[in-house]
Amino acid sequence: MKENNVEISCIKKRELKNSLWLFISGIIWLVALAVAVFGIKNEWFASGYPTYIAIAVQALAGFGMFWAFRRLITEMDEMQRKIQLDALALSLGITIFATITYDVLEKASIVSEINTSNIIFLISFTYIAGVIVGNLRYR
Repeated sequence: MKENNVEISCIKKRELKNSLWLFISGIIWLVALAVAVFGIKNEWFASGYPTYIAIAVQALAGFGMFWAFRRLITEMDEMQRKIQLDALALSLGITIFATITYDVLEKASIVSEINTSNIIFLISFTYIAGVIVGNLRYR
């Protein structure tokens, strides 16, 4: 029985470490993205090369966040992996449905052009909702 508790404790520590790394890499990416976007918008960069460097840095930071999320998922137990897969499927399905429907409404001149940040919000909200519902369902 004690060996089982030790194994569970190691899994929890690994998931906590991976979650912390995902959080840190997400913050790094967010800061790099903000510098790139606001730097371009406010003309902080004197020439083209600093702009390219800012874009490359935010892209590399985004890839690092992706890699941290991938590692988190691959090292989760089967139940948590299923919850994540269900949440990702919900997010993808709702986002595809919503963006296609919005595109049709836009072509019919019923709504104005969609802002990319609204799509990101929809993806994030549905994913978080899916994770919460999945954790409550499989308690």
